[in-house]
Amino acid sequence: MNTSKLTQREIFLLLGGMTAIAFLLLLFRIRIEGNFRYLFLVWNLFLAYVPIGFVMIYNKLEKNRISKSLMLGSWLLFFPNAPYILTDFIHLQHHFSVLDLLIVAFYAVLGLIAGFYSLRMIHKDAQLLNRRWSIPFLFFITSIGVYLGRILRWNSWDIVHQPLQIFKDGLDLFIHPIQNGWSLAFVLIFTLFLMLTYSGFRKVLQRIHEEKEI
Repeated sequence: MNTSKLTQREIFLLLGGMTAIAFLLLLFRIRIEGNFRYLFLVWNLFLAYVPIGFVMIYNKLEKNRISKSLMLGSWLLFFPNAPYILTDFIHLQHHFSVLDLLIVAFYAVLGLIAGFYSLRMIHKDAQLLNRRWSIPFLFFITSIGVYLGRILRWNSWDIVHQPLQIFKDGLDLFIHPIQNGWSLAFVLIFTLFLMLTYSGFRKVLQRIHEEKEI
């Protein structure tokens, strides 16, 4: 029986093939519906793939603390864009069809896979992520990032223009926990969801992927 596992190159080819299918699904919808209602999914999926690019650069850098820290920080800044795409289901409340549900679900799952794979790639090398508490804490701050993006409508690049205001909005969750009870509940539930799904993702990846190539 063949027990060979997928290489990193094959994983990327698989992601590329799934991305092509996602684009075709959206083009099919545009053709039959005659509108571009869900075209924003392409941009959101692109942002979900950006962390993989940062990890690839990170892994190719020599042992220069400043350069590697910069790439790690950039990866951390853009990582919430991957699970953020899951919140695009909210758009179905305005216009729903089975095809729309299929398209949003396909993009959401694909974006989450891309984000989790980037985390798995960097997890092997970044000592900061090898502590017991690091992954739960990462998902916690990621969930805050998703909250800031979906509910308060901040973007990743706004951290450059208005870092203090973004920090204030995030800190406000904990300064006024009663007033922000539902928002805190969202952050905690989303954190738990990411932890559970990443645990399942790791088990699947270990079965199909050649871990030594990460």
